[in-house]
Amino acid sequence: KELHRVYLEYPGAKGILKVAVNSKDHVNEYIYILGLRRALSHDSETKEFVVPDISEVFTESFIQDSFTQSCNGTKCCEVKDYPHDLTGDEWKLSYYREDSGFNDFHGSWHFDNKNGDTSTDNLEGDPSFCNFTELPVPLIHGEISYYFHNQLVARIDSIRILIGMKILL
Repeated sequence: KELHRVYLEYPGAKGILKVAVNSKDHVNEYIYILGLRRALSHDSETKEFVVPDISEVFTESFIQDSFTQSCNGTKCCEVKDYPHDLTGDEWKLSYYREDSGFNDFHGSWHFDNKNGDTSTDNLEGDPSFCNFTELPVPLIHGEISYYFHNQLVARIDSIRILIGMKILL
């Protein structure tokens, strides 16, 4: 029989434990872990159990042994004089600076709206991915650029005012 079907014949945490103990020495370790994971995730009593990812259980299958051995005994780098102040004013804005959605949007906006370069020679990215030769490249020195960056600064300034900081001028 398939191991997960045996697990399902004995429902509940106690049944799964009983099958796990009895089958451990009789099957391949990969089949054992995969069957146990499947049984735990399909049983109504054990659905909420936190089971480690398969890459954590079998690291040797995902990371080469030579890499693991070369890392053993390696000293981790130490960061000295790291200017991290959890009480400073700038720390209150760290969520804004680290907002990946916002930073992604801002970066893609600059990618789409180059620095006034209308040639297709200096475009970032792979031209074969998107046919840049047929797309007009807008200038970023116009009204839309001015409006866009004013909105960004206004958003930052409004947050700075709310937390009692000076505005960016």
